[in-house]
Order: sequence, then C-alpha cells, then structure tokens
Amino acid sequence: MFSTCEIGKPKGLAQLISRVSGAKAVITYDGFVADREANVTEALLYFRLLTMETKQRTSGRIVGEVREFMRQSLGQRIPLVCYSNGSKGG
Repeated sequence: MFSTCEIGKPKGLAQLISRVSGAKAVITYDGFVADREANVTEALLYFRLLTMETKQRTSGRIVGEVREFMRQSLGQRIPLVCYSNGSKGG
C-alpha cells in the first residue's frame, strides 16, 4: 500500500512496481485524496484484507468493495486502485 496521491496513474510508478517487484498487489491512489479520506479508506482496507476471507477474493476486488463503500458513505469517489503484475484490477 502506497499512501501517496497520484502514483497509481496508468503507466506510473505503482504499475511499474507491480510489474517488477513480484508483489501480489500494489494498492495506491490514481488521483488526489485528502488525508481524512485516506485515513478512513486505508483503515477499512487493512481491516478487510486482514480479517475477511481474502483467499476467495482478489486484492483488486477488495479494493473495489472499499471504494464502493466509501462512495456510498461519503458520497464521493476515492481514487483507490490496485495493480497486479502491471495490470489494473478492481
């Protein structure tokens, strides 16, 4: 997880890191996010990744679920993205 705005843009640093690092997933933001939104989003993301049955769902799917929850609860888009092997998921 990179808690940094905009490094998740297509052809950006997060995509490169996911391709060359061998990490299962690289999760970050592809746009601006306020600190207060990032704090809530990341706490929810860590909770879901660590406590739910993640073996049945990909990291990209969990990111999508967190993004949708934040959209419904805050009423705005949180630019959370997930890359795996250089490809965007979720």
